[in-house]
Amino acid sequence: MRLASLGLSLVCALVACEAESPTAGRAPTRAQALSPSEPAPPRLALLSTRPGSSETSLHFALPGAPGAAPAAVRFAHAPDGEVRGALVPGTERVVVVADMERRRDPSFGAWLLTVEPGREPKVLAKGCYHASRPLLLPTGRVLVQRGAPGPELPSAQRVDSLSVDELDPETGALRQIHTFQGYITHLAGLFDGEVLLYRVAPEAADLVAVDVESGAVRVLLSPIPALARDFSVDRSARSLVYTNHDGSGWLVERLSLDSGARQELARAGGMWITPSVWPSGGVLVNDGRGAVVLGGAGPSRALGPGFDEVRSVSPDGLHVALLHRVPSSFAEAFVSSADGGRVTRVAAPAGARLEIAGFLP
Repeated sequence: MRLASLGLSLVCALVACEAESPTAGRAPTRAQALSPSEPAPPRLALLSTRPGSSETSLHFALPGAPGAAPAAVRFAHAPDGEVRGALVPGTERVVVVADMERRRDPSFGAWLLTVEPGREPKVLAKGCYHASRPLLLPTGRVLVQRGAPGPELPSAQRVDSLSVDELDPETGALRQIHTFQGYITHLAGLFDGEVLLYRVAPEAADLVAVDVESGAVRVLLSPIPALARDFSVDRSARSLVYTNHDGSGWLVERLSLDSGARQELARAGGMWITPSVWPSGGVLVNDGRGAVVLGGAGPSRALGPGFDEVRSVSPDGLHVALLHRVPSSFAEAFVSSADGGRVTRVAAPAGARLEIAGFLP
């Protein structure tokens, strides 16, 4: 299992081991009450998994409601399995990557499924990468990381056969768009018909753009230190923002998707610095004391110390759903207005890991 060594998990050393949060299950509060003219945040699709459980629940949660929404669907997976998901726009269907096979090395023991009220979960693909997140295309199809383990080597790290595949949630049809021999092909984002991949191989790491239709590969940056993580696409600036490490330490960097030019946005004394592009402009940057937006208007340490991760933006662009993580605590979901002026907590089951799949219609 390579996620921690490659630096792809969100500050895994700080937040991976979650325990019950003192705020979990409490009635949500608001930083400011909504005026009659302000639209209320739409419902969120939430996935909740209790530690050690063989089941995950899908909830349709209304931000600001006094209690957790009931489970709309429950589905089974491997005990204590990791689950990541994304809501299909305009529907109540969620595509999830869930650990389904108990393995000593869980790297390719996850499956891609669709989950929605009134239907049994549907398996779309097996052999998906552990703890990876599916990426939805504008067409409604989904991209997923898959692969098969290579032979174990006595004195070197294993090299796997990896692929990025496109699947149709309606028909289950699969089309392979990219293959790679290495350690990982991380889905870093989508931009102008290309999927952005962070690839790590024994000899080097790189960032490439792969045309979803033709499979043509365009190199964005090579080589790049094999420690990059927390990728976020800035569409207005036509760039990719991420955390990486150079000879001087950890930094947040912006990479132009047109020219390949790089710009340093922030620097920290440790690996805890993490970015998320803010939809109304700027970059939400975490340093452990709470996130602030650099170069734009947005929330400032909305829920206090911790790490805030942007997980979804409402279709009208007015609301942003985030997870607030504090070391040794369960994550808390909340919604911020795009200007950062209003924050609404989202009630969720206590003592559970949370994943935000997206805003409902």
